[in-house]
Amino acid sequence: MRQRFRLSQREGWPRTSLGEHLEIIDAVASGDPDRAAAAMHTHLRSVIAALETPHRGDL
Repeated sequence: MRQRFRLSQREGWPRTSLGEHLEIIDAVASGDPDRAAAAMHTHLRSVIAALETPHRGDL
């Protein structure tokens, strides 16, 4: 939860994350497992990169 809160405070992150989640949902709903897996991997890489990048609001 702490990491989720940290990310939610970053400018632009909620919009980025929402777009990634919507892509995952759309791929699952359309029955495309390859696209869903790719979208999930993209999202996870995005989260990891954001957590690894120092941010002025992080303690």
